[in-house]
Amino acid sequence: MPLLRLAWPIFAVKVVCVPGNRVGHLAHDPGSVLLKRNAEGRNTWYVISTPPVANTYIRDVYARDMTFIEGKRLNELIQFTVPVMKFWGMYQEPPYTLNVYSTYSSGARTLAFPKELEQEGAAQLARQGIQEHAWLVAFHARERQYFLKHFPDTDLSRHDFRDADITSYLKAAEHIASLGGYALRMGTRDAIPLPTGRHCNVIDYATTFSSQLLDFYICTKSRFILANTSGLYAIGTVAGVPVAAANMVPLFTIPITPKDLFIPKLLKRKGEDRYLTFREIAGMGAGDFYDVRQYEEFGLEVIDNTEDEILDLCIEMLDRLDGVAPPDADRDRQLAFRQFVIQHHPEMRNTGDISYRFLARHPYLLK
Repeated sequence: MPLLRLAWPIFAVKVVCVPGNRVGHLAHDPGSVLLKRNAEGRNTWYVISTPPVANTYIRDVYARDMTFIEGKRLNELIQFTVPVMKFWGMYQEPPYTLNVYSTYSSGARTLAFPKELEQEGAAQLARQGIQEHAWLVAFHARERQYFLKHFPDTDLSRHDFRDADITSYLKAAEHIASLGGYALRMGTRDAIPLPTGRHCNVIDYATTFSSQLLDFYICTKSRFILANTSGLYAIGTVAGVPVAAANMVPLFTIPITPKDLFIPKLLKRKGEDRYLTFREIAGMGAGDFYDVRQYEEFGLEVIDNTEDEILDLCIEMLDRLDGVAPPDADRDRQLAFRQFVIQHHPEMRNTGDISYRFLARHPYLLK
């Protein structure tokens, strides 16, 4: 480290620790480093330290512009030296973690599926009966089972309020299929299988023929990604694919780019038969609650979106992609929500829109 520090007038090296075993961080964090490197005037090379990555193809794209050091024990050792690296000025926090909205709200793309693998990705889908000209929508819901199996040594139960039932997305998936598209359920092989009896174009890709290559390919080739607060939609953010996010929670967790749409989970006090308004949520600080114990302390229930609300979100995103603008009154309500958000988080000025259909279902939320 001292030798590298002495070389700084000629060539600077900075180390960044990234939890690349989570696909959202693997997409967002090195991408934000790439944006920073491109914006810098001096010659700086970044070294990414990470546990074994969630997707080697995404890693390989970023590895063209930075060096990856990958390994569980090695990453732990490097993290142990972070205070020393900070002293020498050799450590960099991922810019994404410092200010996610200022990093990506411009819509800057940092990730694209490699051209040399295009034919292989298309061929793998074709072997499953999905031809190259077909249009796709990747859909996914955060599931507790994934974290229990893949991160057994880390207690992530404090984030259980972010989970959602994948079957609540099926009505939207069926709508996509009815229009001739393919709705592909994303996830890992050990996910709970989808119910049988669904449209043939609603495919349980996760539990049948999933692969790292196709995970990357499907997300980047989808017309949009129908997701929630899981890391999968991060691929859309950095690859320029629109995101329609259901079950977003807490309230001030909003998809990052202006092309995105979302609907939040609702809150109500235990024992009361009404939902809290957005102002009530913000007033008690619950718009930024990231721990289930905070909701319990305030006696709050977190209510998942219904299948009809998610269907509305899907229809609205399809209209949006087709250039269909919302009615003026509905657009005014969307803008009123945006102004409300900016009052509490000025950095969220250029984020995605809340679904106007959701606000029409719940007009009291803006009171």
